[in-house]
Amino acid sequence: MWGNDIKQAVGPGQPNQRDDVLKVQRLLNQNAVFVGMNVTETGSYGGVTETAILRYQRGHMRMLFATGVVEPNSETLYRLAETRPMRLLAGARGGIIVAPFTGQLELTNDDYANAASILQCETAAIRAVADVETQASPFDKANRPTILFERRVFSRLTGHQFDI
Repeated sequence: MWGNDIKQAVGPGQPNQRDDVLKVQRLLNQNAVFVGMNVTETGSYGGVTETAILRYQRGHMRMLFATGVVEPNSETLYRLAETRPMRLLAGARGGIIVAPFTGQLELTNDDYANAASILQCETAAIRAVADVETQASPFDKANRPTILFERRVFSRLTGHQFDI
């Protein structure tokens, strides 16, 4: 699909096939600015590759429950394989900033059709979930996907420690 497809998952407890690991390592190096490190492209899965995947998921993707796993057709693989990832720029007063998002903020009919094809469901089902879960727009001003916050799910996943 993206020219960087993998056949099986890469990560702890996964098959970690040599060609798949090599592709993930190459993608991690293409995104080294977000990972904060380079990975030696050996095709062998190990601690450095695991750390790089976790850093990418936690830091760049802002995954609350990062798994360290890259699966075929997953959000992590898709984001790693983006041909035009966000760029970092020098700020006017020093420091580093993320370049502003310049793409479209609305999903197209093709976006819905592609998601339905991957998930093997009807396009209408994808649209219904998007309408309910994303409220105003599928992306916020920082180009992050928007989701509907569900207090009961958060409460359950955090062992009710933040309940009022």
